[in-house]
Amino acid sequence: MIINPDRPFEIGHKVSGEAKCILYDENMNPIYDSGWDKNIITNQGLDLLHTNSNSTAYTYVGDGTGAVLETNSAMSNLIGYTNAGGAGNLVFVQPVTPNWEFSLTKSRRFGAGVGSGTIREVGMGGNTSSTQLVCRQLLGTPITKVATQSLDVIWRWTIWPPTYIDTTDDILGVIDIGGIAYNYKLRPRQLALAKTVSFPPGSGVFNQWTATAQTDAFWGAWNGDIGDAFTSSVPSGTYASGFGTGTASVGSYSSGQRYVLITKTGGLTAYNITSGGTGIRSLTASSTIGLWQCQFDAVSGGGRIPKTGSNEIETVWKFSWDRKV
Repeated sequence: MIINPDRPFEIGHKVSGEAKCILYDENMNPIYDSGWDKNIITNQGLDLLHTNSNSTAYTYVGDGTGAVLETNSAMSNLIGYTNAGGAGNLVFVQPVTPNWEFSLTKSRRFGAGVGSGTIREVGMGGNTSSTQLVCRQLLGTPITKVATQSLDVIWRWTIWPPTYIDTTDDILGVIDIGGIAYNYKLRPRQLALAKTVSFPPGSGVFNQWTATAQTDAFWGAWNGDIGDAFTSSVPSGTYASGFGTGTASVGSYSSGQRYVLITKTGGLTAYNITSGGTGIRSLTASSTIGLWQCQFDAVSGGGRIPKTGSNEIETVWKFSWDRKV
């Protein structure tokens, strides 16, 4: 028997971005700061954030004045590019209340002799020609960079998870699993302790948005309740593993929202909990956008999902992202 929920668990995120430029003289003294201004994430950029592991590897400068549009596929008129890190290259900002958004800044430096000229536009993307453009911005005031000067272009992207204040904001639903109706509640985990290395939230901001590789806590089954959204790393109770790396497919809506469907399958030997109460009470899931946990209660009797060595289980998770307007 395969225990298979009848639809995916849906988790949506928003992303916003902004950039600024700092110009330095030949002695690396700052002489101009453009201030922050909102950038446009392109349609192809929303796709590349999932399909290209180097989607934001390169930063561009140009002197074009073409309109900044979601349909842009390259810089208007490219002058130069760099993937050299600037001062404070990657800086992570912990989530803040009330919306628990988190951000990461990335600095790229155009050194002496690189990208010189009149700069009217900046961008970021996945190749040297800018044809894998992910985001673009026109400068309010053009910058004239001479060969002896340096320029830092700094991007700050913010990820907005589904608003979560307390347990009243759990995502609730009823799902059929193996012919049994289960109430479920889905909530984030470890929002207040997000890190770029130890835990996934934020790790895909300037890299690739996808499922994480399996590690003990990222894709697990538990026989206890889910924990606090802000501090808990995993649900309570006994843990069992076995989902493996799984498979992923990507799609899009006409509204512009992109999503990845992550299918995780546990065979006969996976996810079997026999200590402290048989069966699955909670699951954990992980993408490079965020960490999540889901608790199940059979509508009749409150029992766990009856996963044993005689059946398999398959779950589908839908992680989506879109521009924040």
